[in-house]
Amino acid sequence: MAETVQIVKAKLHLEAQEDGTIVAWVPELPGCVTDGRTLEEVKQRAVEAISLYLEDLIACGEPIPEGISISEVAETIPNVEEIEFPLALSA
Repeated sequence: MAETVQIVKAKLHLEAQEDGTIVAWVPELPGCVTDGRTLEEVKQRAVEAISLYLEDLIACGEPIPEGISISEVAETIPNVEEIEFPLALSA
């Protein structure tokens, strides 16, 4: 089975919690929510969650939503900044 790599862009909405964790979600992917104790951890978990979500959509023959994007927190929360990451999809 051939594997193709696509660059996925997603806006990750971030919100700091009172306990110090950061919650992240992607509005274009209902239910795609994760959290972490640091920005790096929440971004890593978000990439994994988004990848799994998209793999499930493809496996079920569903279209990938328009406007997928991931963001990171800077000094103020929430902050939205676009990042890109590769996603290997089985054809």
